[in-house]
Amino acid sequence: MKFAVIDLEYFSLSNAKSSYKNLIKFQKILYPEIFQLGCIQFSTESSKKIKTNIYFKTEQKIPKRLIKLTKITQKFLNKNGDIFSKRIKKIIPILKKDNVFLSNGDDLKIMKMNYKKFINKKIGINVKFINLRKILGDTDTEFYFKENEKNKRAHNAIEDCEILIKVFKKYLKNKNRNEIKKIIKRNTEFVKF
Repeated sequence: MKFAVIDLEYFSLSNAKSSYKNLIKFQKILYPEIFQLGCIQFSTESSKKIKTNIYFKTEQKIPKRLIKLTKITQKFLNKNGDIFSKRIKKIIPILKKDNVFLSNGDDLKIMKMNYKKFINKKIGINVKFINLRKILGDTDTEFYFKENEKNKRAHNAIEDCEILIKVFKKYLKNKNRNEIKKIIKRNTEFVKF
């Protein structure tokens, strides 16, 4: 089966207010603008991975707590990023593939929010999406890095994707193809772009 893990770094008022529901509720105070998008395409039948790591220039100033958390500064984004409407074009072909998108939360819905705000143009595709928290519980990538990956850090979207793949593959390890299909079918929702 083909999957794409997606992870975002985006603006939120606090960790406690970073759920999708709260992002919508408080978007007039601080819009959940994406400043990093990590995506890794992979298959359960292969070790090959295709990585995409994108930085975005932001309209809002990056909050200090997020600079401290991610180590990504406004200066770095201005140098290495581009505006959302230009950079997101790299991810559209991946959305159009027959991948099942996985994330540790509602990242695909947050991406859609940003797409609507900054582009406001429909692509006309339904993307298959699974919130891994519904299957695995909350995967604490920060704890995982401290315990298993001491040379890497949490809150870097592409590195968080790597951890989510490891945790997901470990979960699937002793399951046969039919069991995997049932898990996917039972937990898949669709996000329309």
